[in-house]
Amino acid sequence: MAVNNRKSEQEASAHAGDCMIISKRSLKLLGVMLDDKLSFGKHVEYACKRASMAIEALSRMMVNSSPVCSSKRRLLAAVAVSIHRYGSSVWASALRVERNAKLLASTHRLMCLRVISAYRTVSGDAACVVACMMPIGLLIKEDAECYDMRRDRNARRTANASSLRE
Repeated sequence: MAVNNRKSEQEASAHAGDCMIISKRSLKLLGVMLDDKLSFGKHVEYACKRASMAIEALSRMMVNSSPVCSSKRRLLAAVAVSIHRYGSSVWASALRVERNAKLLASTHRLMCLRVISAYRTVSGDAACVVACMMPIGLLIKEDAECYDMRRDRNARRTANASSLRE
């Protein structure tokens, strides 16, 4: 992978014995997808795909008509939230792109709907409130602010307060 800021695609290739190595537009490094523009759009797609697989597993284990309480569903939904938040202090700038923010929000909305056993006509904000879950955009902004202020003792409290004010 060659990182550049040009609009044209650049490919590089190398020969190693009788094997030819061709550069790609993105690669996975420590679970974070890096693309050639360092825009992290591929990582948002990758994280949403992985989180939706976790949400599907949650919905298969606990169908909407089951009598399982929402606190147990919320515990299992924390897996999908952690998939979303992995490395978020690095790629939080990707949320400035509206497409990435909408993709994360839609996946998070599905998870909230599964937690509260609601119909798909319920809005994302209402589902977050009823499920007692913070919107994913705020959580990721909070993580990024905590990373930026990591030397401060009260970084999490300060970042939480500032993200709630917005």
